Amino acid sequence: MSRTSSVFLVGAGAVTASAALTIAFAFGAATSASPAGSQESITLTSATSVSTAQTPATRGSQLRPAQLKIVTTRTDRQVLELGDDGSYSGALTFAEGDIRSKRRGDVIGRFVFRGLALNSDEPGGIEDRDITVEYTLPDGLILVSGVVSAPGGLPPTTPQDQIIVGGTGDYAGAGGSVRYVPINNDEQRVIFTFAW
Repeated sequence: MSRTSSVFLVGAGAVTASAALTIAFAFGAATSASPAGSQESITLTSATSVSTAQTPATRGSQLRPAQLKIVTTRTDRQVLELGDDGSYSGALTFAEGDIRSKRRGDVIGRFVFRGLALNSDEPGGIEDRDITVEYTLPDGLILVSGVVSAPGGLPPTTPQDQIIVGGTGDYAGAGGSVRYVPINNDEQRVIFTFAW
């Protein structure tokens, strides 16, 4: 099935036909293009539909994963109270633990968590925490940031989504999202979906 789209190019600077065709070929085959600097349309025709399925990206000759699934196990947790007892606004939480490729598998890395309680309902109520988590794996580090909602002083009990803000090694330039799925108070499945 053929799909045709028209794109009207107008901007602060002139768009060359070459640049327009480069963009067009990223999405399908261009059937016509206007001369540089004109405000005419480019018609794109694609013989196949555009797939939204993720495929691994490459870095040089190395394949980059579209998704990574791990299991984390918290081994230590400390809370620095800046107010009354309990996990209230301003309390800092630090945790660390092991990373495994599957539950009860061999340890393949470590994670470090830092969280700041932003607000809290009544003691034991839901609180929002500004978090940063570093995942150190054999092939690099992944850095995640965001806000989680959880019962006061406890890990989240529902799946939470955060942002991948960067990385090192094989994860240099990584972006995307991460989903935390609680298993129990100390374990969670972590699913990274990369945008390269």
